[in-house]
Amino acid sequence: MSPRQRKTASKLSALWWTKATIEDPKKKEKYLKSFTLYVDDQEVYEREIADALEADLQPVARSGIISQISKFDSNPPNNPQPPERSRE
Repeated sequence: MSPRQRKTASKLSALWWTKATIEDPKKKEKYLKSFTLYVDDQEVYEREIADALEADLQPVARSGIISQISKFDSNPPNNPQPPERSRE
């Protein structure tokens, strides 16, 4: 598979997941409250950057505007992978 085909497949997978999510009222409610921070157009970045972002957002979280800050380890052995269907 070429890099372009992989990128297209990845986008289609994300679209399938998004459609399935917004069609499920419980999932829709949950994910309307979740956001991803991008750094230089990347949603995965070095831990040091994630730690700095978290530190910068802590005052906002303490004010109650943000209810929770979560960081996720993108290393596959440390992070559950999506179900097979969403990887198609």
